[in-house]
Amino acid sequence: MFFKIILFLCISDYVSSGMSIQTAVDTPVGQILGLVRNDYKAFLGIPYGVVDENNPFENAKPHPPFETPFSATSDAVMCPQYFKGEIKGSLQCLNLNIYTPIAIGRKSLPVMVYIHGGAFTEGNVAENTYPPTFLIKHDVIVVMMYYRLGPYGHLCIPKYSNQALKDQQLALKWVKNNIASFGGDNENILLFGHSSGSMTVDLQMFNNNNLFNKVILQSGQAVSPYIVETTDVIKLIIKDVGLDPENVDYDNFVQTLCKIPTYTLINMTMTYNFRPCIDNEFVNKEPKVNLENMKILVGSTTREALYFYPEEIYDHDYTREELEKGFEIQDGADDAPKVNLENMKILVGSTTREALYFYPEEIYDHDYTREELEKGFEIQDGADDARSVRFYLENNVTVYRYLFSYDGGRNYMKYRDDINATGPAHGDELGYLYDMKVFSNTTEDDQTIIDIISLVWTNFAKYGNPTPSPSSLLPQWPPVTSRQAPYLLINTSPRIDSAIYATRMEFWHTFYEKYGKYAKGISLGEPWQAHL
Repeated sequence: MFFKIILFLCISDYVSSGMSIQTAVDTPVGQILGLVRNDYKAFLGIPYGVVDENNPFENAKPHPPFETPFSATSDAVMCPQYFKGEIKGSLQCLNLNIYTPIAIGRKSLPVMVYIHGGAFTEGNVAENTYPPTFLIKHDVIVVMMYYRLGPYGHLCIPKYSNQALKDQQLALKWVKNNIASFGGDNENILLFGHSSGSMTVDLQMFNNNNLFNKVILQSGQAVSPYIVETTDVIKLIIKDVGLDPENVDYDNFVQTLCKIPTYTLINMTMTYNFRPCIDNEFVNKEPKVNLENMKILVGSTTREALYFYPEEIYDHDYTREELEKGFEIQDGADDAPKVNLENMKILVGSTTREALYFYPEEIYDHDYTREELEKGFEIQDGADDARSVRFYLENNVTVYRYLFSYDGGRNYMKYRDDINATGPAHGDELGYLYDMKVFSNTTEDDQTIIDIISLVWTNFAKYGNPTPSPSSLLPQWPPVTSRQAPYLLINTSPRIDSAIYATRMEFWHTFYEKYGKYAKGISLGEPWQAHL
């Protein structure tokens, strides 16, 4: 198929990557004007949806076709959020950034759609935040989306819940219907995300409707206890706005919220958690999925917890009570059988102090150093990966796993938050996936990691296989099976290892089988019911 790309010989403006020339694409929704950068073409701020500003908690509507050429030459405004200490953004934020190679031949290119993270309350996909240069060099098309955040995206009440997820699906439908005009293959779309963005990618698989056929989950899964918000938060907000939480009409509640200024509502994200919830509409307690032909790449970093527990609190002690809050046990947990310390030690197959992390009832007064806490956090994060992998294997999905262990000059979260500890923190791989301008110097080792990650991610987008052919960069990487659990350890000398935290993962599997019904989250066919 030949794609008609019209080039204009007019200089539009000076940008960070050099002088830009305008380009245009004819699409089913009208002509869209973009920019030619040094390394790629950029179409910025393309609206895919419209939010009703009189009721910004309603479902967004598809953006109508353009009556005149749309100028996609400026970064879109972000959705309302805290940004660098200020409340910024606009409700009309449902936009896409699309990046393509400068030269596209007759063959349609694979499409990679990215969902940003940010704890469901913040985040953006501005071009200077996530420059796609490293990925575009491998002949793929990259799409990034804005979607509603905080109370506008995650108001957990009937009719208005999970709007962020619905926005994402609306964006995916736009991509499916229009990406061929940009040279993309709408039958070969990969969805990927990081952290909370990865969690929503996982949730989108339960409502896929043939909008994508591959996913990459970077440090976030739908089974995480962190992901599901309870109705208790809504009751507190209802009370805050002067209504009776025990006798409330939700339409009246929403109309009350519509009268509250945006900055006041965004301030609520400093007090309350806004997350996806089980509404039995978009997110079901026991999801029924058709994952035929789906392929998944899932992984995390070796020291995820560095981001959540900064180095300066290494000597702080945490009581069991504080840790228990982190596990988010539901009301009714007091009725659970008491956990026997000796049994837990046997299950874990480790030392007494390692076993203590898993909340035995007898040790309420035990204190935990940050190092122990961090270890426990990483184990549970790995357990979420393992539970997801078990579920997907049971549904005949092809699954690959990775563990990012490189500590170099472009570790993004450590740079951003000035973390001095060794090892890669949550989100550190992003500095090797995107050409972030905050990093002026790239070492030879850094470049090796850039080459490895960009090759793995784009191979997976193209073929559903991270190593489709022998490579000097990568060993042959087999998928996970019910009997074997190989994973790629990503560093300057990548290698295939087996069974991440194997003994501890077996402990968590047994733990969830026995006590999972007392925890929040989504049931993936395990012998318990998820509870909101």
